[in-house]
Amino acid sequence: MKALQENKIDLVFIDIQMPGLTGLQFIGSLENKPLVIFITAYKQYALESYDLSVVDYLVKPVLLDRFIKACNRAKELHELKAVKKQNIVPPSKDYFFLNVDYSLVKVMFEDIIWIEGLRDYIKVNLKSTKNL
Repeated sequence: MKALQENKIDLVFIDIQMPGLTGLQFIGSLENKPLVIFITAYKQYALESYDLSVVDYLVKPVLLDRFIKACNRAKELHELKAVKKQNIVPPSKDYFFLNVDYSLVKVMFEDIIWIEGLRDYIKVNLKSTKNL
């Protein structure tokens, strides 16, 4: 617990049965949760663990390929979170621009009825008579 409070931990491997409290209680008590992989002999807690948004739940004995799969999943999630943090731009406008016939067209979010994917293009249907 102390290590998680004092350091930035990306991934925790944890068991269900621990001294004093369960792994589920421990992870549930954390404010800033790292990625979590349970490795345990108790199958019956798997569903409950996913309420805590765990990466994976491995039941002992764990085969090497299954362990590697869980680790790869954790790595992918960690990378996605890192990219997401870099690309977060708070939405401060109620419009965006689209490239239409070599020019930029301002589109208000509230004017969009629906968007249709057409191979390499999209069709944006607007409340106004003009569709892009």
